[in-house]
Amino acid sequence: MSKKKQIIIVVLGIAVLIVGLLLKRAAQKLQPIRPTGELHLVSTTPSPGKATFFNPTVGIMFTFDAPPATSSARISVSPNIQTRIEKARTNPNTILIRPKAAWRSNVPYRIVISEGLLSEDNTKVLKEKVEYEIEFESPPQDVIQMPPPDPITP
Repeated sequence: MSKKKQIIIVVLGIAVLIVGLLLKRAAQKLQPIRPTGELHLVSTTPSPGKATFFNPTVGIMFTFDAPPATSSARISVSPNIQTRIEKARTNPNTILIRPKAAWRSNVPYRIVISEGLLSEDNTKVLKEKVEYEIEFESPPQDVIQMPPPDPITP
């Protein structure tokens, strides 16, 4: 074998090794980050129990200790009602669960956020499901039907 062929084989071998190392390094960078911490619920608004609503499409706010990834949220509502999950504009750690139509008055709702909800940076995971119960009551009629203001006298 000529010297030229030997050099070509050595250079090709080195090139194959370099490409292999680069591919291995790229594959390591692409591996998903495994959550090592726990995502915790900090607060809910309104508080569980009975609440008076003035807007029947109000969203229920769930605030966590880190921004949650809404794409990983698995939520169930019973009785069954279509809902949507939104990020709160004022707080990145808060998601809103809002009905597509309206909450019904005097109906107890149970909302469950299943374990597995991830933080946006994938470093935290909700390890236990969140269970929340609410029953909306209509406001008293005297609040809804306010008397007209007194006429202005000159």
